[in-house]
Amino acid sequence: MDGKHLKTELKDVNSSLVRVQRSYSELVKCKEKMYSYLCEPTTSGLFETREKLKFKMEALMAGHLDLLHQLEHKKDILTKELGEITAQLRAAKQLEKGISNYMLAAHP
Repeated sequence: MDGKHLKTELKDVNSSLVRVQRSYSELVKCKEKMYSYLCEPTTSGLFETREKLKFKMEALMAGHLDLLHQLEHKKDILTKELGEITAQLRAAKQLEKGISNYMLAAHP
């Protein structure tokens, strides 16, 4: 999905709220996987990667919660929040890719 289409889709408060909620739910699932014993690192490099991913995940989840709080109290069209929403959703996708790569490296 290109950035222009995403911005058009996100201008509605309700659709943005649903997308951020869905992204947050995916992050919760990823967090559960990361803390699973199946994802224990086997090398020091994997340990460092996992710690970086955990740190990014916690920060991103906090950002999602902040956005959700803002959107729940918003009634009109999004203008200034649009950039923040788009950045959060893109960062979540990047993090999910990083977690998938880590899991493949940890358990080939």
